[in-house]
Amino acid sequence: MNWQLSAAQAPGSTNSGLFSGGFSWGLLLIGIVALLALIAVCTFGVLARVRDRAADRKSLEALRRSTQPKSGSANQGTGQPLESGGSSPATG
Repeated sequence: MNWQLSAAQAPGSTNSGLFSGGFSWGLLLIGIVALLALIAVCTFGVLARVRDRAADRKSLEALRRSTQPKSGSANQGTGQPLESGGSSPATG
């Protein structure tokens, strides 16, 4: 028994012939389009993640530059490294 014959067709619907006769060029075209769509979505996701990580690196570099002591600063020579991010016990 063929699966097309066993499937119930809704009243008022028409048969497009896309799946009649088993494997067809229409089915191959749908598969290729689906594969290309999947590749595009995955590629855009990877590109978005790369851009997001690059933006994070830029912001961390800017944060480190802004927290580095200037030459002649009062805390220069204390030997304590500066922490990046978070809050210190002095500031709460």
